[in-house]
Parts: sequence; structure tokens; C-alpha cells
Amino acid sequence: APAMFSGGSCMVPVNEFVKMFETEMRQRIIFSGSEPGKSAAPAEKSVITSQTPGQTKDPASSGDEQLSVGTDAKAGKFTVTGIDVEEKKNGYLLRIHATERLPDAEKTLQGGEWLYLTVPRGTADVARLGGMFPTGLVKRVIPVQSAQALQISFQFREKIESAEIVADRAGTDILVALRTVRAASGSTTSEPAVESVTPPKQLTAAETNAEKQKNKWKLDVIVLDAGHGGRDPGTIGSMGTHEKDVTLGIALKLGALIERNMPGVKVVYTRKTDTFVELYRRGQIANEAGGKLFISIHCNSTPKKATAANGFEIYLLRPGKTANAIEIAEQENGVVRLEKDFEYRYQTLTEENYIILTMAQSAYVKQSERFAEFLESEMAKKMVYQSRGVKQAGFYVLVGASMPNVLIEAGYLSNKKDESLLRGLPGQYLAAESIYDGLKKFKTEYESNFSED
Repeated sequence: APAMFSGGSCMVPVNEFVKMFETEMRQRIIFSGSEPGKSAAPAEKSVITSQTPGQTKDPASSGDEQLSVGTDAKAGKFTVTGIDVEEKKNGYLLRIHATERLPDAEKTLQGGEWLYLTVPRGTADVARLGGMFPTGLVKRVIPVQSAQALQISFQFREKIESAEIVADRAGTDILVALRTVRAASGSTTSEPAVESVTPPKQLTAAETNAEKQKNKWKLDVIVLDAGHGGRDPGTIGSMGTHEKDVTLGIALKLGALIERNMPGVKVVYTRKTDTFVELYRRGQIANEAGGKLFISIHCNSTPKKATAANGFEIYLLRPGKTANAIEIAEQENGVVRLEKDFEYRYQTLTEENYIILTMAQSAYVKQSERFAEFLESEMAKKMVYQSRGVKQAGFYVLVGASMPNVLIEAGYLSNKKDESLLRGLPGQYLAAESIYDGLKKFKTEYESNFSED
């Protein structure tokens, strides 16, 4: 169900409320509610459980960790029932027990210490899985259940050189062959080798180059820019809300969603606290981090407070076509006056300058436009106020980012309803989640296009 705005309050469905607290608390929240329109049977036990990653305590035990609101999470049928690790001559075999054959799982090995496994249609008792492996190769298991998949993060005590998903010819389990650095160096155990644990394929020079080119276009570094900060409050709403606080809240919640749901994607923030960052420096941070996508988050306003103007807008870096777009860009660009020697650092964005900028960013124009389309579509579904569409204007903060980029005006702080929503945790989470939904769709299309090329 969508969020609703009533009587100055944002009404958020319970399942969205739980996800919001997962993001804010950086903890796993286990919840299973009754289906819409149905009430739980009197005998059914109802729980919401907050569990810190790595926690081994049984969440079904008594204590203040539970709140009765839905049906028991253990009442359903699970497709993933357990995890085992077998030591072999040339490494380890990680076995995820499955009750049925599931769609192909996806894995990402990060730094030799973490393995991220996504199991489409996978369901599990995440509290039980999270309490496994106090000793041995696996140091910690962090399962996260979503509507579409089960995501399992494994932290290892031993350095892993490679991880390969292999077929279980005798059953329905998911097998992952792990080759450790120790095994690769020649130190082995007395256990016999198994056919399924094999060394990684050696790539030819052409294959290596192709892989490098493919990785170059992966959307694996996303830069989040929370507008304003420090001595620059941005616009101030009719209830005293500072734009800098809203933009930071949305950016941090969006970053948490990406980090939790997109393994292998690095999130870079131009600021994570209430600090002043120059506009030119924000683009530098993005470029120095090897950013692949730049998202600048702002809030809108009109000179007159308590205005009827409301809604969100998505902006691309182009000459402003309307007086309103030009005015908004000038308002956001006005922060440069707080910077030392700004007169020498920023040029007036004339038509001639735009031609030069367009040439410099020509490789990213289509991607920026496509991302803006996905954003506008997904934000229109979740936000409780209108979409004002995708527009174009000359924002200094987008000039220096050499990658696909957009600027989001999340709502009007000069509008009481917009401000009431965005100043609070639920509204900031809704904005972050709607941006994330657009990002997820764009990432899928973006990477599939380049993989086909």
C-alpha cells in the first residue's frame, strides 16, 4: 500500500515502517504480517524482532526485543533450511541446503573476506541462519530477507582467493566452491579433492581486456551529494526546516539502502555530517573516487513561504528553458558566494559555455536522461505529492562530475505539506526508497546494455 498524508502526518504501511527502521538502525528487522484484509488466528504468535548482525540469541526468547504485530515468521515454509561447510583438499565447499531447485544464485566476493550471495525466490528463518558458525571457516552469517530474494553475507576467518557457484548434480542444494589463499599456495589437508571444487579458469589476454572493459562500465561506484551543509543551511522552510538537514537525511538513508541491497557497489558521500563543502569540490570528490553515477539531492522553495507550489523535480545539466528553472538554478548556485575567490573559480554559464560543457559530457548525456526518466517514474509512484517532471537548468554542482548525473529537488520546503513530510524520518525514507527504486531499474538496464556491446 502506498504512503498517505493525512492531518499533517505521514501514514506509512507497517511493512514499509519496518524497512525504514532497518535502514535507520542498521539492524535486521524480522517481520511477517497477516495478508491485507485478513486477521491472524488467535493462536498464532506475532513478532517483530530487531537483530544485530552476528547475534546468536534466539529472537523467539522472552525480552524487550519483540513487539506483537503480525504472524510468526517461523510459520511459513522455507526454501533455504541450512548451511554447511566441508573442508576439501583444495579448499572448501559451502553448501546451502534448499528444499527445491531455485533460480540461479548470484555471488560477489569482496576483498577475500566477504562473500555476498543472492538467492532468487529464497526464503529462510533468518534468525536461525544468523546464529550459525561460532567456529570454523565462516566467522559470521548475515541473512536478509526481501520479497524477491534471500541475500546471505558470509564473513570468513581465512582469506578466500576465489568463489565459484557449481551445480549440485545429486540434489537441489546451492554449492559454492571456495579456494583459499592457503590452498592456492600449496598447503593442503589430507582430505580428497572433489570434482566440484576447481581452480578458476585462466583468461586469455583478449578475455582479460574484455573483462576490464566490462568492469569499466559497471555501475559500481555511486556518489551521493547532500546539498548545502555547515554554514550554508540552504532554503529554510515555513516551519524552520533547514534544507541541509533534509538532504543529508535522504542521502544517508539512500546510501544505506544501496549498501544493504547492492553487494559490490561502493557508495561515496560528498558529506556525511553537517559540514560545508564547496560546489567545485563535490565534483572533484566524485571524480577522484572513480564515480559512475552522481546524484545531487536538494529541496525547492519559493521566495514567499507557505506557498501552494509543491512536488518534486528532476534536473539535467542544460541551459534553462523556463524562467522558473533558471530561477531555481540561480538559487542553488548562490551558495558559491560563501566560497573564497568564487569570482575566479566559476564562469557564468552562457550559451557558449554550455556548448563546451555538452561536448565534455557528451558520453553521459543519454545515460543521465535515462536515469532521470526512471527516477521520475518511481518517485511518482511513492511520493505523496505531484511530479513536476524532468527539467533542465545550469547547476554548478553538476558541471564538474564526469559521469552520468542528475539533481533532485525532493519537494518544496515553502509548502507546508511537503515540508511536514520531508522534515520527518518517514518522509525522508520514502524519498530515499523511491530514488533507490529508480536507481535499481536504471542499473539493470545500464549494465545489460554495455554487457551486450
